[in-house]
Amino acid sequence: MLKKILMVLGVVFVALVGLFVALLIWAHKAGADAQEKFYAAMESGDSEKMMDLLSPTLRTQVDPPVMAAFMRLFESKLGKYQGLRSTDFHSSSKYVNGVSRLESVGIVDFEKGEANSEVIYFDGKLAGFHISSPLLPENWFEGPTTTVLYRDEGKTFLQELLNGDDAAVTVLLPEMQKKSSFGELKKKSEAMIADAGMLKSVDFQSEKADVTDGYRLTATYALHFDRKDLTAKVDFRFSGLKGGVGGYEIVPAEKADSGNQK
Repeated sequence: MLKKILMVLGVVFVALVGLFVALLIWAHKAGADAQEKFYAAMESGDSEKMMDLLSPTLRTQVDPPVMAAFMRLFESKLGKYQGLRSTDFHSSSKYVNGVSRLESVGIVDFEKGEANSEVIYFDGKLAGFHISSPLLPENWFEGPTTTVLYRDEGKTFLQELLNGDDAAVTVLLPEMQKKSSFGELKKKSEAMIADAGMLKSVDFQSEKADVTDGYRLTATYALHFDRKDLTAKVDFRFSGLKGGVGGYEIVPAEKADSGNQK
């Protein structure tokens, strides 16, 4: 009788070990697939492919030209993706409020070194990621791959601001939003319109980058009103993978011209 019991327990033990190994293999494969999906987009060299992978929420926190700059830096520092280590990883999959949530955390090997990598997907879309490696500099950002997006955002910001559209607030950095409510911005624009007349057009003139205290970009525009012309300078600051309006200044055109001559 005892022998039979021991045999049954032995079978159960072997079955449990087999189940554990199977779950471990599944967890590693699920985690490796999640990591590979992310790094395939990273290595594509196409920021739009990465943007397509992002969830709608994460997409609002990322600018394509900043992502493109990060992708280039990543490729130069770490090289090609090699895979998720089978000994240092954690994977989990579950449903939260009807949404599929897959998380993969672990050490990932690349051609030139290793990194701690965490990726999170909601319904197959990338909802968050974090990469840390001694090979990646902390203050890596030296500017976007193109500034066209910010030229356009600056122009739209000025048009909305000077036409009394509260959408102007959406491109402000969070700290700027705390300092200036739309009501305060609207009062300033109304006073300007009372003096200069209605806004007719906004034309981009030039831009200047400054890296003395973190990267910042200043775009200059000519503002044409009914009664006079003014000059606007829109200052863009960058945080994470996104840029936003960190400040602006509107001065008489002649004052801006004399300032440029100094």
